[in-house]
Amino acid sequence: MAVQCVQCSKTIRRNQHALECDQCQSWTHRTCGTGMTRDGYLDLCRSGEEFNFLCHLCKTTIPNFSLQLDSSIDAPSVAFDDTLEVQEVSMEEDILAEEREVEDPPYTLVSDGSQKSKPKLVDRNGFTYVIKEVTQNKIYYRCSKRPCKATVAETKSTGDRAPGKHNHSHTAEAGKIVSVQLRAQVSSTFY
Repeated sequence: MAVQCVQCSKTIRRNQHALECDQCQSWTHRTCGTGMTRDGYLDLCRSGEEFNFLCHLCKTTIPNFSLQLDSSIDAPSVAFDDTLEVQEVSMEEDILAEEREVEDPPYTLVSDGSQKSKPKLVDRNGFTYVIKEVTQNKIYYRCSKRPCKATVAETKSTGDRAPGKHNHSHTAEAGKIVSVQLRAQVSSTFY
C-alpha cells in the first residue's frame, strides 16, 4: 500500500526521507516544508533521539494559547522569606545506577532491516551484519561493511550468538540500531 505525502499528495517512495506526524500519523516528505535538512534527518536517525513532528494540517488545528496580562488588576504584594536554607536533593546517582542495570542485548535482529528488506543483525556497539550462510544448525552473519571480515555465528536451537575470530576493520556507528529499525518501519509502512 502506497503512502502519500500529506503536504504534496505524491507517493512517498522507499528511498525518500519522510517524517510521521505525532498527532495524525500521516507522512510528509522531509523536503516538503518540514524545515529539516538532509544532514539533520540523517543525524536524527543515527542518534536515536526522540523527535516530535506535526504535519502542516495538525499545526494549523492546534490552538495557539497566549497569556495576556491585565494591568488594571491590583495584585497583593507577596513577601518572600529568603532566610530559609534550600537543600539540594540529587537523584543523579540513583539514575546512573538504574542505567547501569539496564543493558542492551548484545545483538538485535531486525527483520527487513537491510536495503533489500532482508534481516539485519545489529550489535550493541553499532556494528551491523547480514546473513552470509545458513546451515542445518547455524546461521552465519558477516559484517555489512566490505571488506571487513568480522562475523557472528548463531546456533539455531538455542538462539545463542557469538562473534567470530576476526575483529572489525572500521569503527562502529553509534545509534545504528535506531536507523536500522527506522528503515524497517518505513519499509513495512510503504510496502
